[in-house]
Amino acid sequence: MTFDWLDYLTLAQNLAGQTVIVSEQAKLRSAISRAYYAAFHQAKQVLEEKDRLTIPLQNVHKFVIHQFQNHPDPIRQKIGNRLQVLRGYRNQADYESSTSITANTCQESLTLARRIVSSIDSL
Repeated sequence: MTFDWLDYLTLAQNLAGQTVIVSEQAKLRSAISRAYYAAFHQAKQVLEEKDRLTIPLQNVHKFVIHQFQNHPDPIRQKIGNRLQVLRGYRNQADYESSTSITANTCQESLTLARRIVSSIDSL
């Protein structure tokens, strides 16, 4: 089954308070995407505010993940590795219409995002 990208418009309408029926795939895909961006932006904020790094405008996702993965602190390395896995799930959710997203994948993504944010909070 191919994901119908127009289901995102239906979800957007639902989130905006309009009464519409939303597909489960649109919900799962959006949950994964939002979880990734929550974790990603928390990580990016650490680099900008705590580490005082200038984040490049191109390849920003790779840059942020790379900074964490290659840091001498093992906690930061774990954050980078988890963020890389979560990014893979997000890419799948956001770009691969032929892939059916499962509730398990969504739950794993949410767990990863919570662990990333929790680790960032402990830095």
